Amino acid sequence: MKIKQVLFAAAAAVLLVYVSLAVTSCESDASYSSLAGTDWYQNAGNGIEVYMHFGDVEMDFEYLLYGENYETSKYEYTFDGRGCRMTAKTYGKADLYGIVSGSTMTVTNMSNGVEIGVFYRR
Repeated sequence: MKIKQVLFAAAAAVLLVYVSLAVTSCESDASYSSLAGTDWYQNAGNGIEVYMHFGDVEMDFEYLLYGENYETSKYEYTFDGRGCRMTAKTYGKADLYGIVSGSTMTVTNMSNGVEIGVFYRR
């Protein structure tokens, strides 16, 4: 009888450690509660770098060509912890939608449904 209790306690301890590790793993990929103060980056190739700088409710979408500011567009955004809807304030720019997964954000042009690319949190 005593051996069964020891084995049961050992199995429970192993299970507890396993569950703790699984929860910790999920937390490292958890969604953000806010994007305010974060910067995201994409190397688009051919000397073009793209940055998204998030404030409290606004975002600057900045294109750099060979390290020099080429163009900056203004957006307002809402964020629900996983999805980010970015509404263009700069005339002629498309609204965007980003899906955050860990330290990456996949951004799509909402006008035509084309994926702009994957941005990395800096």
